[in-house]
Amino acid sequence: MEGEREVCGAAQSPWYRPSYHPPSCDSSLCPGYFTTQVTAGKTYLLRFINGGSLSLFSVAIENHNMTVIEVDGMATQKHTTDTIDLNSGQRVSVLVTMDQPPGAYTVKVITRGRSSQRTGYAIIEYAGAASQSVQPETANVSTPAWDDNNFTFDFQQAIKGLYTGDTAIAAVPDDSLVQRTFYMLSTQERMDHTATYNGVPSVNDLTVAIGGPGDRPQDNCDSAGNTKNLRWLLGRRSWMGSNTPTLASLYFDINRDQISEEHNYFAVDVGQVYDVVIQNYPACNGHCETHAFHAHGMHFWVLGTGRGEWTGSAEQLASLNKVDPAFRDVTQVVSEGVNNEPFGKNSDDFGPCGWTMIRFKVYSPGAWYFHCHMIWHILMGQNAVFYTPADTIPAPPDDLLFCGDMTMSSALAKKSEATTTSATNSDNEANSGRMRRLGTASVAAGGVMSWLPF
Repeated sequence: MEGEREVCGAAQSPWYRPSYHPPSCDSSLCPGYFTTQVTAGKTYLLRFINGGSLSLFSVAIENHNMTVIEVDGMATQKHTTDTIDLNSGQRVSVLVTMDQPPGAYTVKVITRGRSSQRTGYAIIEYAGAASQSVQPETANVSTPAWDDNNFTFDFQQAIKGLYTGDTAIAAVPDDSLVQRTFYMLSTQERMDHTATYNGVPSVNDLTVAIGGPGDRPQDNCDSAGNTKNLRWLLGRRSWMGSNTPTLASLYFDINRDQISEEHNYFAVDVGQVYDVVIQNYPACNGHCETHAFHAHGMHFWVLGTGRGEWTGSAEQLASLNKVDPAFRDVTQVVSEGVNNEPFGKNSDDFGPCGWTMIRFKVYSPGAWYFHCHMIWHILMGQNAVFYTPADTIPAPPDDLLFCGDMTMSSALAKKSEATTTSATNSDNEANSGRMRRLGTASVAAGGVMSWLPF
């Protein structure tokens, strides 16, 4: 209530109108659409952020073009379009020149990638325009169909990094510098409650990970009885967080057996270069998702996106952009085909449905989370961690929180290694007191962020 007047909540507002959830209050009581005023002839910078937990968004502005100049905080070459795509966690900045007759124009945001769409609206109003009643739902704003993966594919390929000027991106590291390529198959499968993998898990060979007849991902989709958990996997593995936050596990040498490739933890070295091929595969419903993959603590070069299965063919290798690719911290694998079903799919056939290759350089020591940015997929296990050796991890702050299997003795033993042999018992007692204090260090996302509170 606002005084004596009822006000619509977020789920009741008129811009929240999926067909199955219409507004539940009198729209006259709602605050209306977000409206911003602009001046004719001027150019504005708009920054769009997909803060959603699951969906790919497309954004268009009635009768106006947008020029992309930045993605995920990194400069791009100018790309003019009438629609932009941004997946969960992605950010896109555009320049828009107000070059239309004075009036009110609709900004339309739609969810895509799933047939059940939701639509959001805002209004751009030219200063001095005659007052008028605006109905965004009736505006003629063209946006791609929910399964128009051709637009998604073309838009992703069209974004080029800016490698000149004051905001120049660092050049793509040479192929000869790549230490290892990780082949991460993205699948949805059912698993026993205590299981950590299906099939023959692998991040070294996609053919091995996909498996043979009777042991492919789709062979683990039977929901009869619903006795198994439905999970999202990488390389046929479900990520298993260690009992102790990752940095503490590495630094204090606790639960080190849990920091292994069997649990989707992968060792990397500071200053070295690595490639990741993310191979999309249909979910259990036979449709290809548009996963958004995010790396913590680093940006990466998006070398290319393609249809079908990554085989490393000459054609695929030739399609990679190692000159001016986008430099992002969230990328996505595209879907393919009508209804986002794999090309060539017949009846219940499944098969690889799109790949994306990225290249990253490890600039800082630590444990860096790599995951699908769709929150439900994180919760369902679609995660990995790239970590540097224990001896590269800097010392924690004195007020580090004890959690997991950390103990005072293990902490003090490690502390003593970093102090002189003349440290006194009183020094140790002082250290002990400091380290008991609450610090919330690195608990979020399995404790793989940093020593700093998060």
